[in-house]
Amino acid sequence: MKGHSVRKGHAMTIPGGAVYGATFALLWTLVGSCILSWLIHTERVQEEATGYGSLIILLTASILSALLSYSIIKRQRVVACMSAGGVYLLMLMAITAMFFGGQFTGFGVTALVILGGCAVAIFLSMEHGNRKTGKGRKIRI
Repeated sequence: MKGHSVRKGHAMTIPGGAVYGATFALLWTLVGSCILSWLIHTERVQEEATGYGSLIILLTASILSALLSYSIIKRQRVVACMSAGGVYLLMLMAITAMFFGGQFTGFGVTALVILGGCAVAIFLSMEHGNRKTGKGRKIRI
């Protein structure tokens, strides 16, 4: 029989970590969009670069949100990263439905960029052995 169990870590549940990661991604997207619009307004970047800039913003937001989500959850790397990307994608779909009248033109590319960024974050979060001893560690996905 177990006595008092004391929480020893600060890990969060998967839905909570996914919401934190997606909220960070949404804030990163807003800040990146403001910076991109300022660069276009001051004519440092041409208007034709808007598509590339928004893809870069989406990719970095999804990678950073997935890494943040995994660092908060601290277990189940694939589930943590993909759930953060899924919640972020749902948030973007809700914003598109509210403000743009539900015109999801080109949203498949957005979904692929976000899920691809989460896949990159999965591989970035893997541990690659012990650097002190030089012995490698088997990587399990």
